[in-house]
Amino acid sequence: MDARLIDHRTRRIARTAAGLAVCLLVGACGPAPDDWDGGSSPVFSTGQPVELSTSTIGDQGGSIRIDKAGDPLHGLTVTIPQGACTEVREFRISYRPILAHMLPVGVEPVLPLISIDNGGLAAEEIITLTIPVAVPEDSFVMAFHYSEESGTLEAMTVLAEDATSMKVATRHFSSVTGAKIKLSELEGKTFPTGFTPGTDDWPFENRGSYITPRGNCGGMCLAAMWYYDNRRVHGSPPLRGDNQPPPGPLYDNAGLAPDRGTPTLTIDDDDAIRLCSVVQKRLHAEREYQYFKMLEEAVFTRSADQMEFYQLAAALKVTKQPQLLGLWRTGGPNAHAVICHKLVNNTLHVADPNFPGETRTIELQNDKFKPYLSADTSLDVLLGALVGYDRVSFLGRSCLYRFDEISSHWTDLEAGDIGRDLFPRYWIRISELDDQSNVVNTYGLDTLNDNQVSHEWVMFEVVGVTDLEANVEVYDFNNLGSPYPLPLVQLRPGDNLLGFHVRGKTTWTETDQTSGQTTTQPAPKEKTGYRWLGFDWINVVYEADEPEPVDANLARMNVGTISVMVKGHFEEPPTYDWQGTELQRWDSEFVQTWKGSGSFQGNTFTATWNRPADPGAGEPDDLVGNLSVTIDPQTYRVLTFNATKTGTSRPGTDPPSVTTVSIRGGDVPLDVYLDPPRYTPYMLCYLEGEATCERIAAYQYRIERGESEWFTTVAPYTEMTGFTCSDMDYPAAIAISFKEE
Repeated sequence: MDARLIDHRTRRIARTAAGLAVCLLVGACGPAPDDWDGGSSPVFSTGQPVELSTSTIGDQGGSIRIDKAGDPLHGLTVTIPQGACTEVREFRISYRPILAHMLPVGVEPVLPLISIDNGGLAAEEIITLTIPVAVPEDSFVMAFHYSEESGTLEAMTVLAEDATSMKVATRHFSSVTGAKIKLSELEGKTFPTGFTPGTDDWPFENRGSYITPRGNCGGMCLAAMWYYDNRRVHGSPPLRGDNQPPPGPLYDNAGLAPDRGTPTLTIDDDDAIRLCSVVQKRLHAEREYQYFKMLEEAVFTRSADQMEFYQLAAALKVTKQPQLLGLWRTGGPNAHAVICHKLVNNTLHVADPNFPGETRTIELQNDKFKPYLSADTSLDVLLGALVGYDRVSFLGRSCLYRFDEISSHWTDLEAGDIGRDLFPRYWIRISELDDQSNVVNTYGLDTLNDNQVSHEWVMFEVVGVTDLEANVEVYDFNNLGSPYPLPLVQLRPGDNLLGFHVRGKTTWTETDQTSGQTTTQPAPKEKTGYRWLGFDWINVVYEADEPEPVDANLARMNVGTISVMVKGHFEEPPTYDWQGTELQRWDSEFVQTWKGSGSFQGNTFTATWNRPADPGAGEPDDLVGNLSVTIDPQTYRVLTFNATKTGTSRPGTDPPSVTTVSIRGGDVPLDVYLDPPRYTPYMLCYLEGEATCERIAAYQYRIERGESEWFTTVAPYTEMTGFTCSDMDYPAAIAISFKEE
């Protein structure tokens, strides 16, 4: 069978509704579906244009200033930094008086409609525009982009203001104007949008990817906002909508038929994660540092937090559009992005990519934002590395980012081509094992068709087309809770729809969190780890022989034993809960055996035992034990087990001292009838991307007959796929056995 490359164009089964039009308007959006007051977009009626200036700007940048005494735009200055224009561009500046408008109540134009025409090119760097305008103490003046084609406004980010002027940042120009809003119209008010977490945000967490190892927060926010603006408000289904009818949430997975949704598994939202990664990759983090540097140098008549709050409130009041916020920490390099979708009585309601589906809040108290607890990525959240972000920056929408680029990325998504130029290609190799655990057949999986195999046990690995180091987790479509414990996978007879979560090893630079630098690129610190590279659903068909009847000898087995060994530290009484690879309460250097005579009733073995105290034999406690083990009669796989042992110490105690020890678990993926026994290593701690491990477990499960004795050894596993394990202080082993006596 020939290997098929993981091709994110040809292998997709489309889940999106046909005929969704792609809107290419920069920053254009319709009103929120339910909350727009009036049902029409803002519009201006203007007078005749007044020409002000024509200048030529090249790669070296430059400054354009209007010196025209008596003109309302006298002192208008456009500053174009070096590298903003990749070619020589002509900048033509003019304006038209605003004669009439349809703005919300309490919003009054204070500037004409300014046109800065550079041929429609978006700048590579941030351009600043200093606008002469009177700013009353009891009011806030906000600058807006105005799209004459769609009749929509977009708030521009303010970098500085005083009583006579304001400075705003942008990367593109259309028409620009300004509006005055009394502070009483912004403080203590409620400004909703139609954007709703759990409906309009992404269902997956901000874990980043191979090309964006430090997270996708900005890409996730911008992509969700683009879809909301250009699809959702024009009648398309919500981006997420967990309770949508079939085919279910959009982009729920990639490669499965519409009737096979996987809403509980989000790492298989392959196309969507690739889209957000590509958008994040194109953001250029150095531009955000440039913007934060501008903010630190800004001079305001109000506090920085007041300025950010008034910008956000004005944007929500006038546009009814969700807005992008940048979060950062004073004195540190941490930065994060969230969507503000509602303002209620000076409290910001935000959708945080680290907490999908949740509405979280940032409160303005005494004109200062209270620290907001989150992290740069959801991986940091899982590790408890929370950050108290004390700075909130209004980033708006397309002033600093290219919405037109997002539309082209969405076109690539719907063609199945998203990220093909950035993510490395790979293929999945399968190895079949015979009954003696020998590899008998190795080949590449076909990603487009069913794969026929003839052996029950198989192994998988990732092979890159170019130099790529990667590992893989394998999921069963019928049991999405956790992946198979690798390296081996036991197939069921017939179809096995398997999901392959591929993680590639990548290297990135991270700022030194002790440097104290925030607004210039701090000294980089190189890190290496494994990040999401792709997810692929592939069907593997195992053509098994007819299963043999259940061994009748099983019913004659009347002695059952569970043994567990754990090394560590504990507080009495220890209780262990082992489900697959999960063992809770790593507490003690502890060896326990539960053993008792009993019988099988169907597939469940139960036993109880009593051992009276015998101090002379070194056994001072009365022991009472209970044991229950349920197995699969065909595979002897342990389905559930539960054991308790209670010791009552009588000599010298009144009342007697009673200690109970228990262990329970289920679905233990262990091997049987192997000689020598096969041990499977499991990592019980999971530090994403870090080359360390703290705990390694080895299990053995064996059903015995006759006089053979049970034994086990904890192997010194020093290497996991993709991880190097140096700390072996916490070994563990569990064994379950039955014997005839």
